[in-house]
Amino acid sequence: MKTAIASRLPVLDPAIADDARVWIYQSDRPFTPEELLEIERACDEFVSGWHAHGNDLNAFSTVLYNRFIALFVNPGEMVSGCSIDSSVHFITSLEKKLGLSLTNRTMVAFLDEEQQVQNLHISELSTAYESGDITDDTLVFDNLVFTKGEMEERWLKPLGTSWHKRMLT
Repeated sequence: MKTAIASRLPVLDPAIADDARVWIYQSDRPFTPEELLEIERACDEFVSGWHAHGNDLNAFSTVLYNRFIALFVNPGEMVSGCSIDSSVHFITSLEKKLGLSLTNRTMVAFLDEEQQVQNLHISELSTAYESGDITDDTLVFDNLVFTKGEMEERWLKPLGTSWHKRMLT
């Protein structure tokens, strides 16, 4: 099962260490082609100037599935509260500029039968499960992973083995 799931994940930049810290922001909808270009440009610009206590961070960004923004900082970097705050400010400025929702943690993303990313509000999860629209085998995204390695191993997993299963009433 792990191999089948891993084959659905995009390949991440090998310059990013497996123990690099990751922050994942999920959009409420797919990005338009114009938004995607703007997001990629803005993310590249942000990570190239991202710093902590006056020191540049060895940081990377990527857009995945045309719906997720991932920011990475390689290990050994001293990420501070201020640098994390600056990344959140950057993401919220993208939200405002592009009319997106990237910080709503009440949305659950999953792959539908056509392998397209869909979102459900967490309050709709039980109804979708009871109706069979999603099952224990439905692949969900766990945006709470902490490192690139965890992301590659556990970001996408069956609902039945995910923390999301606890949300079913």
